[in-house]
Amino acid sequence: MMFEYFVTRNPDAVVLGELEEDAGTTRKRVWSENRSPTAEDLERHLHGQRLVGFRLDRAINLDFDDTSLKELAPLVEVLNALGIPGYAGPGNTRGSKLWLFLSETPGDLPAVARGLGMLARVVLVGKRVEHYPNGDLKTFLPLFGALNGSPRPLYQTWDRTPVSIPFTPAYADLESLRRLSRSGVFVAVATQRKPLGSRHEAAQALLNLAHRSGCAREVAVLLATPVVFERWGLGDSRNPEQWRDEVLRLADAAGSTDYNHKRGVPFLRELGFDVSSTAVTPVEENWPDPIPLESLQTPLPPWQLGILPPALDDLAAALGRQLRIDPTAPAMAMMAALSAILAYRKVVVQPEPSNFTWEEIVPLWVALIGPPGSGKTPVLREATRPLWAVEFSLDEENRRAQEEYEQELADWLAAKRDERGAKPKPPEPKRLIVSDHTAEKLGMILAANPAVLCAVDELRGLLLGWKREDRASGRKLFLSAYNGFPAPVDRVGRGTIYLRNPQIALLGGIQLGPWHETVKESDDGLLQRITPVVLEPSPPTREFTPVAVELLDSYHALAQRLWKDPLPERLHCTSEALELWREWRFETDKEQYDPESPESWRSYLSKRLGLTLRLAGILSILWGETGGISLDSLARATVLIKDILEPHAKRALRMAQADISGALRLAKRLKELPTETFTRRMVYTRNWGGISTSEEAGTALFALERAGWVVFDPRTKSYQVNPKVRGN
Repeated sequence: MMFEYFVTRNPDAVVLGELEEDAGTTRKRVWSENRSPTAEDLERHLHGQRLVGFRLDRAINLDFDDTSLKELAPLVEVLNALGIPGYAGPGNTRGSKLWLFLSETPGDLPAVARGLGMLARVVLVGKRVEHYPNGDLKTFLPLFGALNGSPRPLYQTWDRTPVSIPFTPAYADLESLRRLSRSGVFVAVATQRKPLGSRHEAAQALLNLAHRSGCAREVAVLLATPVVFERWGLGDSRNPEQWRDEVLRLADAAGSTDYNHKRGVPFLRELGFDVSSTAVTPVEENWPDPIPLESLQTPLPPWQLGILPPALDDLAAALGRQLRIDPTAPAMAMMAALSAILAYRKVVVQPEPSNFTWEEIVPLWVALIGPPGSGKTPVLREATRPLWAVEFSLDEENRRAQEEYEQELADWLAAKRDERGAKPKPPEPKRLIVSDHTAEKLGMILAANPAVLCAVDELRGLLLGWKREDRASGRKLFLSAYNGFPAPVDRVGRGTIYLRNPQIALLGGIQLGPWHETVKESDDGLLQRITPVVLEPSPPTREFTPVAVELLDSYHALAQRLWKDPLPERLHCTSEALELWREWRFETDKEQYDPESPESWRSYLSKRLGLTLRLAGILSILWGETGGISLDSLARATVLIKDILEPHAKRALRMAQADISGALRLAKRLKELPTETFTRRMVYTRNWGGISTSEEAGTALFALERAGWVVFDPRTKSYQVNPKVRGN
C-alpha cells in the first residue's frame, strides 16, 4: 500500500487523503474533520499540498518531554558520528521529537525502538523519553501536527537544514540501528560510576565485550559522550577530543586478532561495575545459519583519489554513485579505453633510457567481473563512448577515401593503356574499435592499423570460444598482441599476413561462473595478462544522482586530445623514479620466487612489472608530464597495483580468502565433538585440528565467529557451538 497525504491550505477544512493501490487500480479515500467530503471537496482539496506519509512500522519516534532541541545535542552527535540520518523537531508541548526512517518493515522494530529509547535515557541524563512504536503501529505525517492546523518543523540532524515539502527522508540503515540499540547496555554500565581503577582499561574491557556483540564502533562513540566524560572525571587528564580519539583506537584494538588484552566481565566487576545484566552477553537464542568458511573473503579496497587526474577521478566517482559500485570499475575501464588510443599513437615505455632490451607497449586488458545487474554494461558504454566518436569519424574518412579510390580507378580504366600508369590501390580502412570478429578479420584490421580496442559486452563468448579448434588462432593472436610480438595470420586461400607489431587493448564484462570456468582451464598465462575488477553493488536506494554532462564532456575532450595532439612516442623513468622502480622490481622478484605462494599467483606476479610500466606510462601522459615518467606517476602505478588491483585479482583467482586453514580443521573437529561449550585454551592445549598455539586458536576462532559457527560468551569466557553446524 502506498500512503500519500494531502493537507489543504484552507485552515477551516483540513483534509487527509490516502491513495491505496488495489489490483492495478487506485482508490482515493479522504477524511475531513467535521463531515464526509463531497466530490467538490475532493476536487478542491486535492489541489493542496502533497505530503508523503509513513507508517510507524517503517519509522522510529523518540518523544522527549520537557527537552529542548538544544538539549538533544549529545544524542544527535552520536547519530552524526555513526552516519545515521535522523530528523528532529519541537514536540507537542515543551518537548522535542527525534525521527528515524527505514526503507523496509523489520519484524523487530519495536525491540529496536525500545533499545534506542533506553540508550537515549542514558545519554540524556534525567530526561523522560518515550519510544514509538511501542506496540501500536500508527501513521506518521511529515511536519507532524499538520492535521490539527499547527504544523511544527523538522530539521535534518546532520546539518540542521529544515525539511521541505514534499518530504523524502534519508533512510537509516537497519543493521546500524540494531547495533546502536544493542550498545545501550554497555554505556548504561559505563555510567554507573567512575571506575575504581584505570579508566583506559575500563573502556578497553567494555569495548572487548562490545566487539563480541558486533557494536564496538557504536560503544566507542557512546563512551566519548559528555555523560561518560563527566561521570568518569576524565577532565583531569584529557580533553574531550583526546578521549574520543583514545576510545576509537581502543575499539580498533578490540577487533584485532593480534591484540591479546581481552579482559571483560570479571575485570569490570573488579572496577566496581554491576554487570549482572544478561544484555551484556552476546549469546543469541536464535542461532544464525552458518555460512561456508570458504566464502570468507578479504574485503575489496576502495578506490583512492589522486591516482587519476581530477576530471577522470570525478567521473569515476559519479558513475560509481549512480551505479552503486566502487569507482574502481569505471576508473579502470576508462584507462583501458584510453590505452587503446595511446597504443594507436605508438607509445612505448621502458624503465631506463639505455635499456632497449626491455620495452613495454601500453594496451591494458581489463575484465569487469560481476553478477547480472552489477553495472558492467553501463560502465563499458560510458568508458568507450569517446572512442566510438573517433570510430565514427574514421568511418567517414574511410567512406571518402573509398569514393576517391573508385573515382581514380574509373579514371585509370578509362585512360588509354599506354597512359594509365600504376593501378590505384584500394585504401586500407582505419579502425579503432572491434567487437565480434574472427582471427583472420582481426589480422586484416591490424595490418592497416597500429592498434585497436576489443570492446565486448560479454567476454564469455570470446574466452570460451577460443577452446574451439577453429578459434584457436584467435587466442594465439591475442597473446602475441599483448606484447606487440610479430604474428602471422593465415588467410584461407589468400595467403598469409605478417603483423610486425600488433597491439590489442581488451575491455569487457563477464559473470563469475564463466570467469572461474576460464581460470580453471587456462594454463598458458593468458588470464594472468587480464586485470580483473570485481563489482560488488551496494544495496538499492531510492536516491539517484545522475552523472553531470560536464564530466562526460571532459572525458570526451581528453580522449580527443590524446587522439590528435602530439604525444611522446617513447617514455622512460626519470632519475628520481629509477630508485623506486629498482626497489619495486626487487620486491616483486622476492614475492614471485617465494615457494609458499601458489603457482597461479606467481604466474600473475610475473606480469606485474610489465603492467607497472604500462600503467605508469599511461598515468604520465594523463597527468600531462613532458619529461618522462615521474616519481609521482610511478608511485601512483605501484599503489594502484599493490593496494587496489591485486586484492581484486586475488578475489578473481579465488585466493582472497581470509586465513581459514586453521578454522577449517577446527570446524571439522567441532562437528565430531559432543561438547557444546569450550574455551580457547582447550583448543590449543588439546591440539584440536592440529592447533598448538594460542595465536593459531585465536585466528581460527575469529574466522568461525565471522561465519556464525561459534559465539563467545564473555560471562564464562567460553565459546558455544552453533547447533546448526552439526546438521550440515
